[in-house]
Amino acid sequence: MPAQLKLAFYDAAQGRSRSFMNAVQRLCYAYDPQGRTYVLQINRLILGATGLLALGFVVFLVRSKRRPAAEPPKPSEENGSDA
Repeated sequence: MPAQLKLAFYDAAQGRSRSFMNAVQRLCYAYDPQGRTYVLQINRLILGATGLLALGFVVFLVRSKRRPAAEPPKPSEENGSDA
């Protein structure tokens, strides 16, 4: 698309990139100036996994609430409970 191409040229001129993987890397890693390296931020990964799990649980609860409940079994006349 022309608009995306224009933004890509603008970002390239500024020395920036906007790829999806770069965004994911910025979320999962942080630069450590003392060690001069990137460090995995495990707390962010755990927070993201917990959020996805909670969202999945809420979706499960909402979808299971919409289903009609099963009818209770009808008592049979052969079991002899009235005699």
